Amino acid sequence: KRADECGNCDVCVARRGAEPSPDELSADCARILNYLSETGGCVPSQLDSLALTRKRLSAALRRLCDEEKISVSDGKVCINKG
Repeated sequence: KRADECGNCDVCVARRGAEPSPDELSADCARILNYLSETGGCVPSQLDSLALTRKRLSAALRRLCDEEKISVSDGKVCINKG
């Protein structure tokens, strides 16, 4: 990381190809899980209210699915129980 990189501005995000850092990915996952726990689940388009880029939202959802923390059933994203 260069000394002049903040990691958050449009320039820095574009420079790294908008791939979320591990910290960003963890924070995004936490935001999604919090939203789902508050709403009891939602259709995927409702996650747009989290204001994440498509790439970051997809990466976080992929991680949560891979870790079996969420699932999609009947078109609704829900937290897995257990």
